Amino acid sequence: MDATGDGFRVVSEVGETVAMSRLLDAWDGVVGTVEDGYWLGIDEYRHDIAVRGVIERRLAESDVPAWCVERLAEIDRRFRRLLLPEPARAGVPWWEAHVRTS
Repeated sequence: MDATGDGFRVVSEVGETVAMSRLLDAWDGVVGTVEDGYWLGIDEYRHDIAVRGVIERRLAESDVPAWCVERLAEIDRRFRRLLLPEPARAGVPWWEAHVRTS
């Protein structure tokens, strides 16, 4: 990811936007790492979960195939199971608002 201006911009090796399937693969990988017991610090954690925000922007910007939405919903379900139910922060997306249970 390339931090620029007001947020993150994801670009491929040739400068094109990364395909939604690759973004979902990245989010799935982050969730898998958290499921296995995330051992890095808070800065790394926030960096890693930032891919979910990129996915959210992609959903808002273009038509996304139904299979992508379904896969995202499943990955999100897995991640939500790892979070405390009460948000720790207000005014941020759910994946940033809740803290991990472990």
